[in-house]
Amino acid sequence: IREKTFYPEVEYIFKHSLTQEVAYDVQLSERRTQLHAAVARGLAALHADKLDEQAALLAHHWEQAGEGDEALRWHERAARWIGERDPFEADRHWRRVRALAHQFHESLDASQARLQSCQSLLKLGPLVGISGEEARSIFLEGTTLARAQQDLPALALLEIGYAQIRVEHNEIQDALDHAQEALRLAGRLDDLWLRVRASLQVMSALLWLGRFHDGWAVCQRTLELVGEPAELGRNAFAYLALLELKEIFMNFMGRPREGLAIFDRLISVARELGVEEYHSDFYHEAVSAASFLGDAERALQLAHREVELAERYGAAFMRIGAQHALAQAKNLNGDWEGALEAVATMHT
Repeated sequence: IREKTFYPEVEYIFKHSLTQEVAYDVQLSERRTQLHAAVARGLAALHADKLDEQAALLAHHWEQAGEGDEALRWHERAARWIGERDPFEADRHWRRVRALAHQFHESLDASQARLQSCQSLLKLGPLVGISGEEARSIFLEGTTLARAQQDLPALALLEIGYAQIRVEHNEIQDALDHAQEALRLAGRLDDLWLRVRASLQVMSALLWLGRFHDGWAVCQRTLELVGEPAELGRNAFAYLALLELKEIFMNFMGRPREGLAIFDRLISVARELGVEEYHSDFYHEAVSAASFLGDAERALQLAHREVELAERYGAAFMRIGAQHALAQAKNLNGDWEGALEAVATMHT
C-alpha cells in the first residue's frame, strides 16, 4: 500500500487494484462481514464530528456487513447531505435507499424512507436524465405509499416532481394536469411554501403551452398570496423565481417595458438576499426586453453584466446563455463582428 493523501486526513490505497482484489477475496465471507462492521464502527467513532461527510463510506461498509437497516440510514443521510451539488451521486444513494427499504416493507420507517426516496428520485430526475417509464413507476409507487400513510404534503410533492419530468419529456398538457393536482392538494394544507412550489410548476407548464396570460394570472395571484419574500422564510429564493416568470410572461405578452420594471425589482431582491452573483440567468430576459424596446445601450450593459457573472460563477449552460445575450445586444448595436465572435464563443 502507499499513502494517498496526508491532509486533512491520512489515507492509504493499494498500489495496484488487482492486489486489493486478491487481498479482499482471500478473506472468508464471515470475516469480511465482521471487518466491514468493525470499520464502520471505527469510522463513526473517529469522525464523530464529520458524519455527514463520512455517510457514503459508512453506508458502503454497513451494506457489505449485511446490516441493511444501518446501510439504509447512512445512504439516506449521504443523499441528503450531497443534495443537488452532485445529482448523480445523490441519485445513486436514493436508489440504494429505495432498494434496501423494499427489504423491510413491513416497517413504517422503511415505508417512509421509500416514500422519501421516490420524492427525491423524481426531483433529481431532470438532472440525471430519468426515462419516462422509470419516472412513472417511481411516481406510482410513491403515490401508493403517500396515500397509505395519508401524507398529503408528500403526495403534492410527488405530483410536482412528476410534472417537472413530464415537461422534460415534452408531455406538457400532462405536466399541467399533475401540477394543477399538486396545487389542489396544496390548497388543502396550510403550507405557503408548498402552494408556491405547485404554482411555479403550473406556470412552467403554461409557459411551454404558450398560455402566457393564464400563466401571468397564476403568477400574480401567487405573488399577492406571498406578499413579501420574508413570508417564505428560508425558502425566500422562490420569490425570485416568481418574479422571473412574471418578467418572462410580460415579455411574451408584448409588454417589455413592464418586464424591465419587474427585472429591476428582481435584481433588487436578489441583492438583498445576497444571491445576484449566482444568477446571471436573471439578466437574460432583460436583454431581450431592452432589445424589443430598441434600447441598444441598456441591452449591451445588461449583456456584459450577464457575461461577467456567468464567467465568474455560472455553469456551462449559463455561460452559453450569456454569450447568446451578448450576441443579441451587439447585433442591436451594429457590432456585427462582435456578435459573430460571441456566437463563436458559444460553441467553444
